[in-house]
Order: sequence, then structure tokens, then C-alpha cells
Amino acid sequence: MSDDVLTFDGLRAALGRVADRLEAARDDLCALDAIAGDGDLGVTMATGFGAIRPLIENPPAEDAGQLLSQVAMQIGKVAPSTMGTLTATALLRAGTKARGKTDLTAADLAEMLEAAAQGMKDRGKADVGQRTAIDVLVPAAAAAREAAGAGESAAVALTKAAAAGEEGAAATANMEPVLGRAGWIADRARGNRDAGATAWATILSALAG
Repeated sequence: MSDDVLTFDGLRAALGRVADRLEAARDDLCALDAIAGDGDLGVTMATGFGAIRPLIENPPAEDAGQLLSQVAMQIGKVAPSTMGTLTATALLRAGTKARGKTDLTAADLAEMLEAAAQGMKDRGKADVGQRTAIDVLVPAAAAAREAAGAGESAAVALTKAAAAGEEGAAATANMEPVLGRAGWIADRARGNRDAGATAWATILSALAG
């Protein structure tokens, strides 16, 4: 990443970090998911992002939008679970905002995160405050938008987005679950961070560096 933009090669490197960190976090995410879910989220995310390595190491894509779209489709193919599908949708929506671009500014990143959040809302029929990854993506997008408005670099925008996303993930521990399995075993979920939100906080942290 240069001072001002996230280059195409920088995006490739960032996605590689995402794959590495989700693999490292696999067992912890599974344990967190097992508290009020099926216990397989860590495997889903590590498998999905592990499968994108050929796309980022020898990319057939020519721009950021194409790369994200290909990454999304691969994740949707190899990890066709609820979170895999939601993640693929978020990345597809982000990719539509990066079509034809090889250098991404802070404003581009903000727009991409906003699109990702909206895609996850649309696909998952959920919103802020319902203890999901949306509680990470929405504040992350807002932080990136604020950074862009202040004339900050892409690197700063991602760093601030990651920090806001981590705060959002931590806040899910105090939210009442209403969706999925966690909704009907709320007592077990309460007091623990949402696994999907934690996975997405990990993604944003890795993208930021």
C-alpha cells in the first residue's frame, strides 16, 4: 500500500493476510461459534479464504473489482454455508464499486465497505444491533467514510475501519441474539462475542495490515 492508495498488488497482499489470519483463528472461531451455533464457522472461513490463494498469487483478474468478484465466487463455491454465502455477497457488492480500478482511495474503500454492509443486510435480512457481522461492517464503513472526508489516505481509512470493526465485534457480547440458532439459545450466547462478527473483525484487521 502506498501512502494514499491501496494498489492492486496491495489488495492481493491484503487478501493473503486475511487467508493467513483466518487459518490461524480457525479453532478460536469454531470454539466461539460452538457457544451458540454449529461450531464450524472457523472451518468455513479458513476453507473459503484458503481457496482464494491461486486467485491472488496468480490473478486472472486485471483490476480490484474483478479480483474481488472472483474471490467472492470462489468462497461461495467452496464454503456454501450461511456465513460463506453472506461473505461472498459482501465481497461481490464491494467488487462492484471497484470495477475498472487498480488503485483504491480512501473514498473508494468507504464506498466498498458501505456496499458490503448493505449486501449483507439485504442477503441476511438483518440490521445493526442484531448481533451479526453487520455490527462490524456498518461502523467500519462509517469510519472509512469519515477518514475519506478528512482527506486521509487509504491506509489510514483501513486502519480506522478495522478499529471501528473491532469495537463493533466486542459490542456484540452485550447484544441479545435474535437470528439463527443463537436466537433460541440466547442464554448461552449472551456475554460472548458473535463468531461471525469476530471473523469479520479479523478480516478487516488483516486488510489494514
